[in-house]
Amino acid sequence: MTVSFAERFKDSPSVPLAWAGSTSEMNYLNFGDALSPVMVSLLSSKSVHRVPTKSLSTRMGAVGTIGHGFGQGEVWFWGTGCSSWANPSASLDERVPFTIPPDSNFHIAATRGPVSESLLAGPTGNKPGVYGDPVWLMPRFYRPEVKKKWKLGVILHLSELADRTYEAVAKQGLKRFDIPAEFKDDVHLITTVTPIGMEHLQYKFDEILACERIVSTSLHGMVIAESYGIPCLYFSPGAQTGLGLQTIDLDPNGPVDLRIVDLYTGMHKKAIPAYIQPRPAVTDWADVISSIDRAWQPVDIDAQALIDAFPLPYRPIEPAAGETIWQSPILTGLKLQHDVAELRRADKLATAEIKKKSPEPVVNRQEGLRSAPSTWTEIPLSWAASTTGVPYANLGDALSAVVVSAVSGLPIRHAGFDAPGERVVGVGTIGHAQRNGVLHFWGTGMDATRNAVDRTIPNFVKAPDTTYQIHATRGPQTASTLAATGIEVSGVYGDPVWLLPQIWPMRDVEKKYRIGVILHLTELDEQTPNGTAKAELSRYQLPYTGDGSSVHLINTLTEKTVEALEEKVREILSCDLILSTSLHGLVIAETYGIPCAWFATYGDGTGARLDLKDPNVRVDHRLKDFYLGAGTESVLAYCLDRSRKTDWEGAASYVRANWTPLTYSGDALVEAFPLPVAAKNSEGLWVISDALKRSFKF
Repeated sequence: MTVSFAERFKDSPSVPLAWAGSTSEMNYLNFGDALSPVMVSLLSSKSVHRVPTKSLSTRMGAVGTIGHGFGQGEVWFWGTGCSSWANPSASLDERVPFTIPPDSNFHIAATRGPVSESLLAGPTGNKPGVYGDPVWLMPRFYRPEVKKKWKLGVILHLSELADRTYEAVAKQGLKRFDIPAEFKDDVHLITTVTPIGMEHLQYKFDEILACERIVSTSLHGMVIAESYGIPCLYFSPGAQTGLGLQTIDLDPNGPVDLRIVDLYTGMHKKAIPAYIQPRPAVTDWADVISSIDRAWQPVDIDAQALIDAFPLPYRPIEPAAGETIWQSPILTGLKLQHDVAELRRADKLATAEIKKKSPEPVVNRQEGLRSAPSTWTEIPLSWAASTTGVPYANLGDALSAVVVSAVSGLPIRHAGFDAPGERVVGVGTIGHAQRNGVLHFWGTGMDATRNAVDRTIPNFVKAPDTTYQIHATRGPQTASTLAATGIEVSGVYGDPVWLLPQIWPMRDVEKKYRIGVILHLTELDEQTPNGTAKAELSRYQLPYTGDGSSVHLINTLTEKTVEALEEKVREILSCDLILSTSLHGLVIAETYGIPCAWFATYGDGTGARLDLKDPNVRVDHRLKDFYLGAGTESVLAYCLDRSRKTDWEGAASYVRANWTPLTYSGDALVEAFPLPVAAKNSEGLWVISDALKRSFKF
């Protein structure tokens, strides 16, 4: 039986809370994040002490988009936000979808909105339907009479600031924050960076409340303006169509900041008014003010439901006579800056007696896996699966499940990147992101500059409580990265997608296009199967041929079915030759014998055979790893900056004249498979049965 958070800490003077606080290297607070311990103390009259997001302890999570960072132990979420990515600060092509770590016990009291609720509850967790950011409750505790100083306050997001000083200075080139002389007394830029201390948080509230209107890129700028009834609009940087005052749809899969979508859908809004202003363009401040006056309508959350969901007894702080909450000894006693390394060390000591429940696996060297494969009814496989934010399969990532299932003859179960048990890790640049349990790498790639332990360390390090068994890697660069940390490697190389012709031979595909151009996810104008190249990428402008058969753009996102993945491979094979920014676009072209070249993102439109051994030659590290593993020391490329228009005929002529097929066979990769290999049919193919197809959950 689960002991409630309130019962567990009823006699404790302090509440364990994880939040995105200041570190010893920071001389400032980020306003919204710093309000997390403030709100918990305000409602409970208890002090708060900070614990890591990843901990074996029992703790709370409250204000901020932080839910994706939690792992292990028991967590009680109250008004928390969550990203659809486990590592949202990484580049898009390296992001890992968020899934609930299996060794975590998440309790949902309330979330910021339904998007975060769906992510943190998962498919089977409790969804109470209580939404709201805790900062929304601040007017109940602090409602001063502040004289209005400015007609419009403009709140910048941290990413828009030139520095971390206490004055709002926009990054160079962000002209939308330029204020002409005639508006200097009326329009006021506001930073969310504040000095450390309660009095400075109070001053920041007063600064915002001194504005007659607000536009904000910052989520908590909107929360404070809305909760205090200040007319306001979200200051969108322009991912939507149209400029100026627009109504934007709150689609979790659309272009609007997911934090904004989460907040307002929690108030049952399907769309909101916003002011669309690209960052490089000068703002018409008179129009902004007029737009707010015309469009803003008050909104509200169910504040009482949020209070009722508070995991502790509601005992609000009562300020002394003549004082405000900001002078309360409980708040002034809160520690807001921490040495993170010391925080983790202390947490490790405090939780030393807590035992993980994952059993020690049984070693079975002969079969490779440490659990007898004959007892498995499905294979736990770690891959970059679809998410709530992007509910589609990405071709290369999803083919990991297809290939492993076909070669083993078993169904697949998705395993998280930090699951405590035993799992296979296959296709993708995901090896560096894995931790916990027993990992069986088979054709896996990794980024040598990243790790799953400490993002401040600029290289791969072995994760604690993790056993690495390397059956095969994508190439020698991944193997070298592993070996440098003392992990034993096998010397077998290859990407499992190479084996596709032994699953889907596709000998009957009709050629429809002269050139297929495979886009990387980061080049798409929307993260859906209908996405095409971003308008500003001039090199993807297509020639008009009447029948559209000359050049064909290919998006690697598909619906989440085996049939859709197979059809996407068929689409690639319908091209006479391939130019690709995507690694797996090239792997598929190479394995099916289609002339192809890497569509490098630099240069003036020249073909080249790039030397993979030359450190001065610019080649994507993933491509270098794969091609070196396939036994070649060079890769064919057509080099063109994405801002330039493509000479399609020149590119095609170069590829046709210079491409040569790889001699790699993939036999050693099959022999290194960490499970018994399924029998092939009479045609020499691995067959995915209808039952297996129905079992896939991408």
